[in-house]
Amino acid sequence: MPHLFIFRGLRLFSPAPQFSIVATVNSQGLRSHSFGKVAPRGGRLRVALLVPALLFALVALLRFTGYRTQREALVARVAPLLGVEATVVERMRREPDLEQARVLAARALVRQVLRQEATLGRSERLDRLELSRQLAAEVLHRRPANWGASTLLGASTYLGWSIGRDNRLLMAAPAWEAPLWQATVLGPGKAEPASFLSMAYLELWPSLPPSKRREAQDLLRRGLADPESFPRLIGAWLATAEEVEEALALVPAQPYAWRHVRSLLEAGGDWHGYSLATQRWYEVLDADFAAGFAEAEARLAAGDLLGARDRLLLILRETPLDRRYATTMTRVMQRLPAGLADTITARHLRRWLRWARPLCRIGSCPLPPEVIGRIAHAVESAGQADGQVTSEALRAETALLGGQLDRGESIQRQATETWRPEWAPYFIAKSQLLVARKSTVEARATLERVHPLGQNSPAYWRARIAVEEAAGDPTATDWARTRRETLRAERWPAAAWFQGGTTTQLNLLSSSAHGLEIQLDSPSSEAAVTVHWDGRTLATLPVLPGEPLRLPLEVTAGEHHLVIESLGTQAVTPGAVRLLDGPHR
Repeated sequence: MPHLFIFRGLRLFSPAPQFSIVATVNSQGLRSHSFGKVAPRGGRLRVALLVPALLFALVALLRFTGYRTQREALVARVAPLLGVEATVVERMRREPDLEQARVLAARALVRQVLRQEATLGRSERLDRLELSRQLAAEVLHRRPANWGASTLLGASTYLGWSIGRDNRLLMAAPAWEAPLWQATVLGPGKAEPASFLSMAYLELWPSLPPSKRREAQDLLRRGLADPESFPRLIGAWLATAEEVEEALALVPAQPYAWRHVRSLLEAGGDWHGYSLATQRWYEVLDADFAAGFAEAEARLAAGDLLGARDRLLLILRETPLDRRYATTMTRVMQRLPAGLADTITARHLRRWLRWARPLCRIGSCPLPPEVIGRIAHAVESAGQADGQVTSEALRAETALLGGQLDRGESIQRQATETWRPEWAPYFIAKSQLLVARKSTVEARATLERVHPLGQNSPAYWRARIAVEEAAGDPTATDWARTRRETLRAERWPAAAWFQGGTTTQLNLLSSSAHGLEIQLDSPSSEAAVTVHWDGRTLATLPVLPGEPLRLPLEVTAGEHHLVIESLGTQAVTPGAVRLLDGPHR
């Protein structure tokens, strides 16, 4: 740019021959004209203008050269320390403002210390923070109103003294506190100053007076609202707050924040806080889903299919595996524009299939057939791409749950062996589908193909009752009802449980009751479980050694699905189960 400016200046002001018409008056009073003579006064003017232009261009060139030299010196000074922060170095090289380049470098050094604290030694962290402090101070010397430099001066001073266990952290607190507070004034609405002030105040919390703590909580609320600052602050805040309710009051109403809080409380074994956070998470999800559906519908109405799909996929990935969100999942799948499922989406859809399948087996399918069919198609297509293998029996059963009888039968015909217990749910589901289609004879023949180990289940005899009723045989129907009643119980032994992925599950045919008692065997007093009943989360409770879980619950007469999910690192083994306050007590 300076070279171009010099070139243009020389063109504009150089005393190149300029021709003009010079008029004079002779003794007769007549004008005479001469052509091709240079006006002497105009030439002197141009020469006079040329000198300042050249000086201006020279100054610009020297300033540019000096800036480039300083910028390269800054890059050479910082680049070896940044390592993986190569993108920051490139931004510094492109930055036309040297002071802003210094701010970029200082911020990158502070972030590197925070992100790579485990891999950097103490002296390495202190060196980077000292360099960040120097760069921020240089910027503030030239630009006192730069909020970023003020933030980084205070942050690097605080972090350096904190890591170095320096007494000045308390004794000379204004050295880091004043620049950070000044940054909140210079950059209103910026989360970074509030984040670093919150970090410092949380570290010094026991020494803060009550008035300062209230002020710190207001700052902390602003810091937690920043997605980048949230993970750095929330753990310290949960450990600092006197009550978990006080800690949760500052968590922003964002799904990612409540997911993170739940994981921290689970890791810390705070099951009361975990239950509160789960309830709050659901409330935040409800609001987020409502806004998400409104946005998606607006995009669909405007013809923005890609934008609508992206927004609906965000809802899909956030939706918990709970019956209360089955309607949400149904709506997503019904409105989702067609497209290939990526790896993350396919993983979530597989979890939904695994969750819904046992509920469908007890006659309580949480999702309509068309939704299950679409989920199954997306999962199977994604599985072929990433090498995921699903058993033939499960694929065939899922096809039937999705209302695709022909596809289920096609998978059945291609299977090498179907006389196995794992094929029992498929044949039971097929018989029910055939009954619905008035193919009673074929439905009875299908039930005959159920393996004997699969015939000792309420689902089998429920299907058998439906077949006999469709066939108009009251004797056979009464016999099937009698056989099913033999499976109704009020107590179930520990052996009745079966493993289902990361959970332990129990299918049961019960009488009506007002609660459940579940024996649990835990290797630790810090363990806890979440209890799910018919696809709905009941409660998260700590496991007390030697004491069973007693859950107040309205149990209706019929088939049910009970799931025990172990939380934390301690696996809990469920034992015997019995109904509470049932009949015949």
